[in-house]
Amino acid sequence: MGLHTNEIILGYKKAADKLYELLSTLTVRPFDDPKKEEELSRVIKPVVVVKQCGMIYILTPLISNVCHSVMHFSEKSSGELTLSPDVVRVVKIIGGSVSASMSSCGIVIPTPPEMSCNNHNKIVYAKIVVSALESKPAPWK
Repeated sequence: MGLHTNEIILGYKKAADKLYELLSTLTVRPFDDPKKEEELSRVIKPVVVVKQCGMIYILTPLISNVCHSVMHFSEKSSGELTLSPDVVRVVKIIGGSVSASMSSCGIVIPTPPEMSCNNHNKIVYAKIVVSALESKPAPWK
């Protein structure tokens, strides 16, 4: 009764072969020149939409600019353009916003936040309120 493990594996292999056959026919527009930032933006935009829907017009030019600046020709693979994600670092600046994002070549060293109280282990009797109630304004009459 039931399927044997070999039959299941054979079915997955057939499905993978069919998938590779269909994927090659689903190209909407070819990726012409990866050295142009406009082409990179066109390819990157659908990926950004999936993860950061409201930020595509801010993040897409930044990502394409960074990709363009770190791409290099590989000697090993017959002069193809390669991109290593290890050379890109993303730093969150406390108090910053996505709209103030920028790309820079070089080293970014985040500093700890500056506080009026440098030793935060000595803060005592702090008043903190945590509420799980929804607050709504009173209706107008």
